[in-house]
Amino acid sequence: CAAPPSGARPHTSNVAPSRQAEQTTMDVFASKCVQCALFNVLGTVIATKLSGRKLRVVPLVHALTWGVLRGILNVCWYQQLAVYVPGRSPRDVLVKVSLDQLVYTPVGSVAPRLVVMAVLEGRGVAAGVADVRLKLWSQLLVGWKLWPFVHAANFFLVPDDWQLLAIWTTSLVYITVIELLSFNAPAAKTAGGAAKAKRTPKPP
Repeated sequence: CAAPPSGARPHTSNVAPSRQAEQTTMDVFASKCVQCALFNVLGTVIATKLSGRKLRVVPLVHALTWGVLRGILNVCWYQQLAVYVPGRSPRDVLVKVSLDQLVYTPVGSVAPRLVVMAVLEGRGVAAGVADVRLKLWSQLLVGWKLWPFVHAANFFLVPDDWQLLAIWTTSLVYITVIELLSFNAPAAKTAGGAAKAKRTPKPP
């Protein structure tokens, strides 16, 4: 091969932008995973405080660990949806929601979370698999009352770059509302019982 002329520079005009674009993509990926982890930790803090329990380090570490893994799974899944179902038509949204709820949610969300949390709690993979068999269906049924509608609005209305943030924010609000309801229910029951006791005359 002939040597390049003296003083000539190698052709790198396409290499540098390519590397820069790749680095930007990785930075965005890492940023979204960190966002998911922080949302997960914040959700744990809110749930713990509203339930009246003492905040401990170990559950926060568990929440952070699962938050990072959840972020990786979420980002990869949304990237695949954007590639294979890129549109926003009603048909595209229906396909996205169906794939998300019937494929990703059981396989990429609920089941991994149950297994990972069992391992983090020291109960092992076998216990996690047992949790999946015991709890998967019931958790899916509870989630299907809300999340298909949330995802439909998200896929239809929210720009692609903001869809994961919208879902994580909704999850945080959902956790807060559930904890508030569960916290207020015993108090309301106790107050109702006390009022009933006041109205009930004592036997002679």
